[in-house]
Amino acid sequence: MTQAFKIEAGIRIFFLMAGIFLMLYGCLEITHFWMVLVGAIIILLVPVKFYRNYENRIYENPKTDAGVWRVMSQDQLDELIQLIEPKSQMHIGGSKGYRTTGVGLFVVLFLSVWSSGLAAVFLTSTGLPLTIPATIIFAFYAWFRLRGYGSIVPHPLSIQMNALQVFRYLQLPSQFTKKFEAQIVNDVNGDPDILNVRMDVRAKDPILGLLCLRLTVDRTKVQGYTYPFPYLVLVFGGDGVYCSSHLNDEIRAAVPYPFRIETSLSDGNSVFVILPATGKYTLDAAGNTQLANILYNLCSVCEQNRSEIEAISKMPVA
Repeated sequence: MTQAFKIEAGIRIFFLMAGIFLMLYGCLEITHFWMVLVGAIIILLVPVKFYRNYENRIYENPKTDAGVWRVMSQDQLDELIQLIEPKSQMHIGGSKGYRTTGVGLFVVLFLSVWSSGLAAVFLTSTGLPLTIPATIIFAFYAWFRLRGYGSIVPHPLSIQMNALQVFRYLQLPSQFTKKFEAQIVNDVNGDPDILNVRMDVRAKDPILGLLCLRLTVDRTKVQGYTYPFPYLVLVFGGDGVYCSSHLNDEIRAAVPYPFRIETSLSDGNSVFVILPATGKYTLDAAGNTQLANILYNLCSVCEQNRSEIEAISKMPVA
């Protein structure tokens, strides 16, 4: 646990204890009843972030904030990455991540009033505050929310860095060049953030029929968790390569297990998508290096089979 997180946890505990004290003390005298309301509000606000140094630096709404794709040289990409300064950790939850509904809050309020009324006779006879049951329920509710907030996971941008470090410095066969494009968005602080990155690979001497050889690192969300999802796309004009058993065998030989290939005919073109193993949403450093090697091997396959590709492929009709 970092020092900043310890400080933040201490602040939360202090406010939680202050809220509990106010709810209990405010019930002892009718003139102090306002303290009960203030204490309840403080307890409900405890999970809201006080510090922004762990702010969730993720785009707010990918459906409406699509960002801008920008072509970048390797130096420009390096400069942008240094500007962003990825966070190594983030919290799940926070003021923007809670899904507390009006129904849930209503249940808390109902149980607080009901339990306080149920225990009123006993509490009055013993001289204890009537708000003890309500305080316990509110404190439990805050603890439940804090559990979700307190989960710390690697920030997706920091995971993307692992992939980018591999792909930025990937050495391709001498006959090929690479071009980076980054999808830039603004995070919740208004600072630049990288949503997705793709690297287009092209033959210096164009191979007729090779329409696309692209490596993409998408940021995707699965079951509430965000992952950088890397994959390769290889597209040839026409259906010739798709139907060629020889080229299919060559491509599959360049893609070792556990990576998998999905093939299809899309708009009359032969499409090969190289993906991580089924059920995997991201890759570790070793997996990224293996994917980079696959890209290198696919370049070699295309160059070595240039004549066959050009003979059986055709460019789409304009």
